[in-house]
Amino acid sequence: MTPRLETLLAAAVRAASGDNTQPWRFAVDPAAGRIALRLDPTRDPSPMNAGQRMARIAVGAALENLLRTAAANGWPAALEPAAPPDLAAVRLADPAGEPGRIEDVLARRVTNRRPYDARPVPADLLARLAAATPELDGVTTHWITDRPRLAALAELIGRCDAVMFGEPTMRRAFLSKVRFDRPDAEEVEEGLPLASLEVAGADRFALRLMPRLPGWLLKATGGLRVFAKKARQLVESASGLCLVVAPDDRPETDLAVGRAMQRAWLALTAEGLAAQPMMSLPVLENALANGPPELVASLGRERVRGLGEEFRKLAPEVGGGRPGYLMRFGWAAPPSGRTGRLPPRAVTDESAAAG
Repeated sequence: MTPRLETLLAAAVRAASGDNTQPWRFAVDPAAGRIALRLDPTRDPSPMNAGQRMARIAVGAALENLLRTAAANGWPAALEPAAPPDLAAVRLADPAGEPGRIEDVLARRVTNRRPYDARPVPADLLARLAAATPELDGVTTHWITDRPRLAALAELIGRCDAVMFGEPTMRRAFLSKVRFDRPDAEEVEEGLPLASLEVAGADRFALRLMPRLPGWLLKATGGLRVFAKKARQLVESASGLCLVVAPDDRPETDLAVGRAMQRAWLALTAEGLAAQPMMSLPVLENALANGPPELVASLGRERVRGLGEEFRKLAPEVGGGRPGYLMRFGWAAPPSGRTGRLPPRAVTDESAAAG
């Protein structure tokens, strides 16, 4: 492995992924300077990732980090046609030489689940965010900041969260990613440290009990309303929502959604803003499209369709496409905890035959 390729891989693994599942795998041919990006379906078999769509988005985010780092170092890199099992492939013109650097913004990007301060976004800042997120392979990025629309979307997103976490297999899958086995603020290599969830002491205790509570008890005690209220409050505290719109359902479009999302998140980080994915609606719609019949029945097809129709009325930017990614943004204190990453060597296969 050459130092330049090691630098690119170290940048790639800093990308965002659902619940820090890190579903990527890299096949490297050092002599050819080629890195192929693949999906490891064992990393996230959850119902939220039906059809591996969310995993492909994460691989797209890793691809964006890789290409951005090559450009920042002045290393010519080209996207090449990829054939399965590769989702994408990048060839570095000169893989030898000095190791280069990784931009600090890649390391600073983090999910911040704190309440934000609802500060209005200045017009010049909004213009810079828009300029940093142009259309990419038909995928468009939109910045929603008007308060009445944010309030209506906050209420809707709250209901989507209640539906998602009310579905038993989705709730258990999320809780399985919370590292109750580690100190609350430890930067765990996999999953989510408890501190990163920004829940108070009493709520932390309830969260630890939740995997053992039956669904009927959660409903009877109003537990699902808590999910809705929390999501609504978080969106209401935001300065805006970033919406990434996908034009179609093709797997390669999921990669472009991931690249667009990562661009937006890095642009926010560079401007000193906090961000948090609010993905319940895209997850629910993906479950209808790619989930097994029992999951669709549990969620309620018509209920999810109704939520999607409401969202499209509030966000006409979706047009004939679909909401590919959604996150809130604003200003906040640093998060109480953040995730670590698996080392690049743990997710890399090096072989002269990789190219």
